[in-house]
This record gives sequence, structure tokens and C-alpha cells, in this order.
Amino acid sequence: MPAWTRALRARLAGLRLPGFDLEVSRVQKMGIGATHVEVVVDDDAPERHLGDLVAVVEAADLPPAVIAQSMRDLRRSSGGPHPRCA
Repeated sequence: MPAWTRALRARLAGLRLPGFDLEVSRVQKMGIGATHVEVVVDDDAPERHLGDLVAVVEAADLPPAVIAQSMRDLRRSSGGPHPRCA
């Protein structure tokens, strides 16, 4: 397993979210090699809304700068402010 794959899995583990896995494979399309990463979600994984995602990020075992950027990204992608994304 390449080092970047281990690093990605370690970062994702910091989210403490059960119910998903990554499938990583090498692919070739029209003569160009690439890495295909697919997120596989369990059928019983709950639907999550903005408030749920904010709570996940706040509780994550990630560097403060990553949490702050994630909160900015959530705020921007939601189309409006969330009280805890300020």
C-alpha cells in the first residue's frame, strides 16, 4: 500500500466515522494511468446534514488548521452560515 494511501486512511480515521471504507486501485483510461479511489458506504450508514457534519468535524482527531479549513468549507458549501461554522 503506497504511503499516501496509508496517510489518507489515517486522516479519515481521525473523523471517527464508522460505516465506510476506501477501495484504491490503479486504472488505465485511454493510455493514461491513474489511481481510482472509491468510497464504499455501508447501506445502514445514516444520512447526515450540516449540523451532523459540523459535529463530526468538531470531534475529529485532526490538526486545528484542518478543522478550521473544514469548517470554512462546510460554511461555503452550505450556501449560508451555520452557528458553529463561523
